[in-house]
This record gives sequence, structure tokens and C-alpha cells, in this order.
Amino acid sequence: MTLAEKPFKPHLDPWTPHWSTERVCLTIPGMPGATRGYGKPACRASVHGGGRHVTFHQCCQPGKIQDAGGFWWCGTHSPEAEQRRRDKARAKWAATQAGWDARDKADADRRSKLANADRYEAALRQIAGGHNDPRSLALAALESQSQ
Repeated sequence: MTLAEKPFKPHLDPWTPHWSTERVCLTIPGMPGATRGYGKPACRASVHGGGRHVTFHQCCQPGKIQDAGGFWWCGTHSPEAEQRRRDKARAKWAATQAGWDARDKADADRRSKLANADRYEAALRQIAGGHNDPRSLALAALESQSQ
């Protein structure tokens, strides 16, 4: 097969500019009946083109789900799929925050025990030294901890 006999595939041609109508089948995004050469309606979503410049283009996947307004969405960009992804991310974030909260509470408990260690040590030394009323001394040390 010679070069002249090969079918032209504009989406694979690196010299065709990205804004050319030959490279992409331009449609009104998501409009009923708009196709991208698949024979199916195109997805309505605009997606980031990637790279360092801010460019957006229409999603290249054929539409599978039609909403009440007559717009078509692919399985990735349908409002239900995006809501499911958002809910999953929120649940993951809530679990992460719960872990942080538990860690912080355990850390605070450990710090409060360390802060009261001096009082407990002083009370134990007095009891070991023969304090007359060890029970009231221990209760006083515990009550000062709760304040």
C-alpha cells in the first residue's frame, strides 16, 4: 500500500493544528443529536486539555446517559457519577480527619498525664515518707489534676 492509498486519519496527523475542523469533529457540546463521528451523541462535558496552558475541549467519549434537558453524558462525566466520586472522596476525607482527631485526643491525654506526673510524684514521696493521712493526700492530688 502506497502513501497515497492510505486512508487519511486527521486525529493521528501531528501537523494538523488542534483547532482545525479536520482534526476534530466540532459539535455544540452535548446538544441533542450532536455526534463526534461515532454515530452517537457526544458527551456534554468540557475537559482540561492538559499541559501548562489552560485549554478545554469537549469530552471525546460518546454519550450514554441522557438527562432531563436532553443533554448526553458519558459514564465518567454524568452528574450521578461525579456525585458518587465526590461522596467517596468526602467519606475518605472524613475518615482521615477522624484518625487525626483520635490521634490528637490521645496526644492530649498523654500530655495531661505527663503534666500531672510531678504532683503525683510529690504525693507519693510524702506517703512513702510517712504522711499521717495518705488517703486525703492522694485525693487532693487527684482533684488538683481535674482542675
